[in-house]
Amino acid sequence: MASVRIHLAIMLILLVLVSTFYGLTEANAALVVRRRPTSCSAYTEHDKGILLGIDIVTRGLPGPSFTDLKQANFTLVGTYVDKGSASEWSSIATWINAAKAAGFRTFVMAGPFPQPKVQDVVKTGIYATKKAAAIGADIVELDEFITCPTCNGLTESQFQSIIEAGLAVNPNLKFVVTDWSSQALTTLFSWTSDYACVRVANDNYNNKGMIDLDVQLSSQNGKAPLTWIIFSKGSSDFDCYLNLNDWIAYTKQANLDALFYYVDAAGTWQTQWSSVVTF
Repeated sequence: MASVRIHLAIMLILLVLVSTFYGLTEANAALVVRRRPTSCSAYTEHDKGILLGIDIVTRGLPGPSFTDLKQANFTLVGTYVDKGSASEWSSIATWINAAKAAGFRTFVMAGPFPQPKVQDVVKTGIYATKKAAAIGADIVELDEFITCPTCNGLTESQFQSIIEAGLAVNPNLKFVVTDWSSQALTTLFSWTSDYACVRVANDNYNNKGMIDLDVQLSSQNGKAPLTWIIFSKGSSDFDCYLNLNDWIAYTKQANLDALFYYVDAAGTWQTQWSSVVTF
């Protein structure tokens, strides 16, 4: 009887070990599947881009025409989502069609809309990204999803889920992901290193050294560097705005593509427009 009990005990131990092994294997396999990025085509275009305020698009407030933008050598034009209403999305869709007919590629900025929890930020980001992809945007710009006030605790998988949602709608969709701190930029490069369709852009308007960091990290990750340049009156007197020509010269010297922020409803964009045109 003792030998039978010993035999049964050994069998039970083996069963537990086998079950544990397969359980861990399946769990690890599931983890790999969840974290494997969707293959997407490389973002290889070299762009001079500009963001137009939503009121320029929806209300027809004064702004440069598509002809003006062509003459200024812009290749990429975009706008942002504000209220996210059906009428606003309809206006953006109409504007995208007109921009494409004029020979531009287009982007929609989907910022981390004010939400009480990071989970809600992700949900609204997914919705806006899918919507932008569905109405024909070539690029979705994910703006400051790491440093936003309610984005604390955002995980790599949550951020990648926004990208994945857009690619599920349009496999040819491209992305620009933006932030201003060195830690945030480093994180964004890490989180998107396996996505060839994603470029990482700096939007620190007070520290030109962040441009150098973007160049360095882009080179390490096989991506083309990209930076934002503010040329209209922003939320404060940014050094980039006050010394625009110096920043433009620095960006040219670093051989970066640039995105210009932005054609605003207040009309302050007109003050330094001549410098933007010559970039």
